[in-house]
Amino acid sequence: MTDFNQNKKILKYLTLFFGGFLLATDVFFLIFGILYDMPLMRYVIYFKLVLNTSNMYFIINKHYLISNVIIYTVILGFMITGVICSGTGDCFQLYALGMLACISYNGYMHNRVLHKELPFALLIAIHVLCYTGVYIYAANSDPLYEIPEIAHRILIVFNSVATFAIVIIYVCLFHRTAIKSEEMLEKMALVDNLTGLYNRHYLLSILDNSENEKTENCWIAMLDIDNFKAVNDTYGHNCGDYIL
Repeated sequence: MTDFNQNKKILKYLTLFFGGFLLATDVFFLIFGILYDMPLMRYVIYFKLVLNTSNMYFIINKHYLISNVIIYTVILGFMITGVICSGTGDCFQLYALGMLACISYNGYMHNRVLHKELPFALLIAIHVLCYTGVYIYAANSDPLYEIPEIAHRILIVFNSVATFAIVIIYVCLFHRTAIKSEEMLEKMALVDNLTGLYNRHYLLSILDNSENEKTENCWIAMLDIDNFKAVNDTYGHNCGDYIL
């Protein structure tokens, strides 16, 4: 599988995962809003359920940019709703932080697969402003609802775990991408693309990393063919490969 097809597959399943994740959180928060009598949360969840269900259509039909706009908007909107309902102590604001890694990696994947992406700096700025804004709001306003201590603990655990899950997934993907890119660049630098043989850069790297040993146990062979480029240019690469 080529890198392009692999990236396309990752983008598809990653966006699909996020769509499913949001639907699952909708069910959780709807039950929570019903149990602890939080009408605003329930009404927002009703709207979110319609929006997130519709979003699955865009994901299945590969409208990934539109889908991501919906995802970012829904998460920020519900983060603000959560802080209004129960304050910053229940960790709703963490979603804005967790989404920073998501925005960065999704932007990279959109650029690689779709050759276009959502405005990265603008999205980051919006999330930072929303994160700051909810703290300013909470400092000047009391939570809309009073809920039991056990309910606060449930929200803290759920929101923290959900945020860490988002961050861990994207950090692992970044880690994998970085290692794979380094390995590919290293191979391009050390191996001749035409013959598949190691080049002089590889030999130099081996010499730098090799331990001092007795010379009788080591050997090195170097081959210099006069006018090799001219042979390739005149008779073709197949002839050059034969000579090598």
